[in-house]
Amino acid sequence: MANIGYAVFGRPKGLETVCNGLFSELGIESTLYLSDADVILEPGELVLMVKRIPTNLSILDKKDGILIAVYEQAYQHLEKRTGGFVGSAICFKEYNPNSEKLIKGLFALFSQIRKQVNDSGRFKKSDASEWAINLPTADNDYGFLTNTKLRFQPLNGPIKKISVSVPDLKSYSFGILDNACLNWKFHAVHNIYLAQQDPVLSKLVSKGAPTQDYAQFFIYKEQIQYVESEIKKKLNEVSEANSKLHKLNDEFENKENKILNLNNSIQILESKSETVQNNLEKKKGEIESIKHEHENWKEKENEHKGNIKELVSKKNSLKSIVLELEREKGLSETGDKNKYTKAAKGNSHKKGEEKEKKKEVGLTFGKGKRNYKLSFFIAISVAVLMTLLVIYYIFFKENCCPNNTYEEGPQTEVNATNIDDETNLINYINLWDIESASDITDVYNKNVKMLQEKEGLTNGQMKDLKEYPSKYYEEYKDSENIINFLNNRYLIPDENDTIGVGTVKITNEVRRSDDMIEILFGKYEEAFSERSIYNLIPQEFTLKDSIIRNKHFKWMLDANNAEDWQTNKDLEEIKVPIIKKGL
Repeated sequence: MANIGYAVFGRPKGLETVCNGLFSELGIESTLYLSDADVILEPGELVLMVKRIPTNLSILDKKDGILIAVYEQAYQHLEKRTGGFVGSAICFKEYNPNSEKLIKGLFALFSQIRKQVNDSGRFKKSDASEWAINLPTADNDYGFLTNTKLRFQPLNGPIKKISVSVPDLKSYSFGILDNACLNWKFHAVHNIYLAQQDPVLSKLVSKGAPTQDYAQFFIYKEQIQYVESEIKKKLNEVSEANSKLHKLNDEFENKENKILNLNNSIQILESKSETVQNNLEKKKGEIESIKHEHENWKEKENEHKGNIKELVSKKNSLKSIVLELEREKGLSETGDKNKYTKAAKGNSHKKGEEKEKKKEVGLTFGKGKRNYKLSFFIAISVAVLMTLLVIYYIFFKENCCPNNTYEEGPQTEVNATNIDDETNLINYINLWDIESASDITDVYNKNVKMLQEKEGLTNGQMKDLKEYPSKYYEEYKDSENIINFLNNRYLIPDENDTIGVGTVKITNEVRRSDDMIEILFGKYEEAFSERSIYNLIPQEFTLKDSIIRNKHFKWMLDANNAEDWQTNKDLEEIKVPIIKKGL
């Protein structure tokens, strides 16, 4: 879009216009019409108009362009009616005008269009196509515009029109055009009319265009006040912005400090984490050391157990020797007494015989004295041996396994009177806490013996229990089945079967029972007899009739339900393991 446009116009019959550039692009040729509502010119009268125009037709209130035109009275072609006129115009936008050059160009165009009127002031032709006027190209402003931006900054509400009296229309129009563009006070005025003839001015005033002193166009007081007010506002905004900036700087510093503190905290935590990790690794090493030490103590324990057995055997041997010696001593003393009695009563015997008897009695007495010393020595030896045995056991108990604790079963007191009972030298070991297959039989047999004493097992049950681990282990010694059964809650089904979960109702009868596990097992067998996991156990192992079955069944319940299932009154059923048959 062009920033300038040129036009010549007249009213030979109706409004005729020749224009280009901004005039054509905005389609504002009709604004050049000087109507009777503005002024009616008489022969020899002229008027100059400075008009504000919108350059964006979608925002008509923003009149940021300028149109300047000069009018002179002219009669219509072949008619003598009033209201006719001839004139030229230039419109522009974006940049302020070089007023002197632009006004000269305006009057140069005016001199060309006046040639279309004869000496009597009448149009020669009725059609603009016959005027044969060449307008300047709109691509060139010919120095009519400067490089400073044209502004639209009205300070008050719109004023439709004003009139100004000037001594000379052409020369005074320079100042009017300059200040109409630069003085914001006049940006709100739509039309400014300049007249150097009093009749023209009077007609303008009568048509609603009050006069304005020419000098007022050069007074910028209101504009300066407005600018000062705006400067104050901007300064206040700058001050507020500076305050906000200082506040933001303070906040930024605070956040930087927080970030610094957080980084320091992170470094401290990382350092602590590293320390904790090092301690953890250290503890792991200590645990491994303890495990290794535990294994060593277990080896020593087994060694000490063997020593205890050897000591018990020696003790029993010593007891047998002592008893044998005591028996021999008793027989010897009885024989001596009989011989002595016979010697005292035989007063008819010969002296040789008496001497022989005395000699025999002396020998017997000497032999008894030697037997007494031997018995005393043996008794002292036995006492010392028993004392050493007790001290050895105490030392073994306190030092061999100082940290060995057991979760189940009471510990058996050890004393000299029942030291021959091997089970009193070990604690009751939980049947299910078996670590490897290699010690199954040993641990199992010891527990069976403890169970016999604690639970009163019958000989038949004892026989079943004693045979169970050896048979099962020999059959499956190359697998982990025995470990899975004794130390886990899983049994190994057939390749097409799996271990699943069923449910058993818990009634008030079950809760009130002293033997809840036995009743629940009965309900379990009743509901899932064919799918009971105990069907996986070989038939030769009679586990169902032993207390081990109940112990294992409770273990299964604990594994498949919450830990407090026995005391949970709201629980209506529990989960139980069952065999899920495959295809």
